[in-house]
Amino acid sequence: MLKDVLLVTMASRWRTKFSTSTQTHTKETKFSNVSAKQTILVFGATGKQGSATIKALDQTKFKILAVTPDASSEKAKAIGVDLIEGSLENPESLFDKEPIHGVLLVLANTDPEGHLQEGLAIVNAAAKHGVKHFVYSNGDYCGRSDTGIPFFEAKRKIENAVKAQSFQWTILGPIKYRPPGNSSPQPTYKVIATSDIGKIAAEVFANPDRFEGKKINIVGDELTPDEIISIWKEVTGQTLQAEETPVFPPFIAPASKFFDDSQFEADVSENKKLFPFLTDFKSWLQQTPFAKK
Repeated sequence: MLKDVLLVTMASRWRTKFSTSTQTHTKETKFSNVSAKQTILVFGATGKQGSATIKALDQTKFKILAVTPDASSEKAKAIGVDLIEGSLENPESLFDKEPIHGVLLVLANTDPEGHLQEGLAIVNAAAKHGVKHFVYSNGDYCGRSDTGIPFFEAKRKIENAVKAQSFQWTILGPIKYRPPGNSSPQPTYKVIATSDIGKIAAEVFANPDRFEGKKINIVGDELTPDEIISIWKEVTGQTLQAEETPVFPPFIAPASKFFDDSQFEADVSENKKLFPFLTDFKSWLQQTPFAKK
């Protein structure tokens, strides 16, 4: 902030001292002030993680370009930032409009081959166009070197491609919430608020050197089934009912079983040291429509 104030003051003195300078000098001074704002290109901008990150980013320091397939859609317009249309399979044009400082990559394609194609194309385009900082939201895969799940392994290949580039990179690994009653019994359940994922991504962009070259498996709280049931009753006034395990489509069922049989690596205490703003389950629930009025 002090640096920005000094720059503005120096620019003002330049214009005063050289009031007879050419118009070219004035233009150069103005351009230097504008260029201090770094552009972040957000893939997955209309999704929960992407929109949460956009909301959390400091827009006095960053200009945000939200990638969308249809800039005329109401969902895209609701984001409230500059929109840019483009194809994820051929993303070159998205980097041609202006210099891109940072990229947030959140992919929604559930087809492993399509997911991999999109991810690699974006990573390669970012490297080609001189992106300085790349943040990829992947997942916490419980420390497994091979999950046996094609979709997860496609994401791992994208992660490895990110790590192989010369730009600064950070990998985020949000846990996948498995609620009691919809999965095999677990001693504890880990949760993370989507808004906190966005705040963490924004924190990473604001402090790239602190998080450079790291994968951070992220979690906000960890509770026993009894704690979840008790908090739910306290906050909502309702009894949390167990539900039958749903029948998942073939491409989702193996992933569901994988998380049932595994424990996430993300550690709550370590995350709270890095990100003190993390929301616990009770605080999150109190902010939802489920909370009793």
